[in-house]
Amino acid sequence: MSRRGIDIKMFSGEVVKKAANDIKRYDKETQGKIRNVIAKGTIAVMKAAITKAPMGPTGSLKAGIHSEMEREKPQGIVKSDAPHSHLVEFGTVERIASNDPRKGKKAMRINDKFVSGVIRTGKMPKRPFMRPAMMQERGKIENEMEKVFQ
Repeated sequence: MSRRGIDIKMFSGEVVKKAANDIKRYDKETQGKIRNVIAKGTIAVMKAAITKAPMGPTGSLKAGIHSEMEREKPQGIVKSDAPHSHLVEFGTVERIASNDPRKGKKAMRINDKFVSGVIRTGKMPKRPFMRPAMMQERGKIENEMEKVFQ
């Protein structure tokens, strides 16, 4: 089964990591505050990723970005379900397609034209949107978590 899209996992410094891992040690009020900071931070990262994602003709890249919260542990997840999101985020190397006459393929159809031989489709530069969104919001999430413990 093939996966679609990408998941970006963020570990926001020691304060957030410690709070999330040791959440059972705190009283119910503090646990609620910790979960609230993580939930708001997750939504902020999602909104920043949507803003930073390049707009294509269909808009499926932006539309595929969403967030969710884990129920068992205090963890937020921002995902991009668009099947090409990893190609945009990380870029591609030059792609080469060729016909194999041994398999009976003598030509390929590209834009309603038949072509044969080696076809170079070019290199796609990376246009990151998920990681910059995470880095933009990381400091704010850490500051909010520090306020919970003051």
